[in-house]
Amino acid sequence: MRTKSRRVSSWMAMSVLCLAICLSASGVAQAIPVTFSFEGVVGFTPPSVSLGVTSGTPIRGFYTFESTTPDLVPGTGANASFGRYVFNTLTIQFLGNTYTTGAVARKFIDVTNSVTLDSYSVDHTAVGSIPSLSGPPVNGLAPLAFQFNISGTGGNNLFDSDALPLEPPSLASPFGLSRPFSFTFVGGVNNGVCGFSLCRAEGGITSLTAVPEPSSLMLMGFGLLGLIGFEMRRRRVVRSVQES
Repeated sequence: MRTKSRRVSSWMAMSVLCLAICLSASGVAQAIPVTFSFEGVVGFTPPSVSLGVTSGTPIRGFYTFESTTPDLVPGTGANASFGRYVFNTLTIQFLGNTYTTGAVARKFIDVTNSVTLDSYSVDHTAVGSIPSLSGPPVNGLAPLAFQFNISGTGGNNLFDSDALPLEPPSLASPFGLSRPFSFTFVGGVNNGVCGFSLCRAEGGITSLTAVPEPSSLMLMGFGLLGLIGFEMRRRRVVRSVQES
């Protein structure tokens, strides 16, 4: 009876683990949420000395999108090597503050795959003069927009097509990637602080990674825990037999 029970427990654990693996493998067709996290470092801040940002200041955050998000500009000709996709939300941690997607924002992931250029851009910009991000001001300036771009020349260095990547492009490419970011703040017109009333913190992205989807991790964890429990019980039985 115990042998049968152990077999059932093992079968259930293996089933849960296989289910987690299958769901993870088929996630592209199931419209699962995808999250990429990024880190960067401020390199220079023209002309935004008023932000109080110095070279080496860290910035980090994450953004989410759906795995089946459609291309807004499908087609041939000028759009044959370019894809544009809407992402859901953006969260940024900067200068001890947290900034999140505001009520009005343009949120695009742009993918270019051509003979001469591969690029991946995340663009969170304002609509008109309304700031696209919600969060505390810096020296009286409101968070307006955030963008970063990863690009490599020569074509096919980052992608094989202009489809929406479900894995982030590698920053370890040997093709001399460019990966700048820009975090823009805005004040009143002619505020005398920054040119054109805009202040920017600029630098480079140092890390871009995928964050595992929670439900798949949970299922896989349950499966692994079941297998570990079964193995521990099996070893106890073996020891008891050897000692008797």
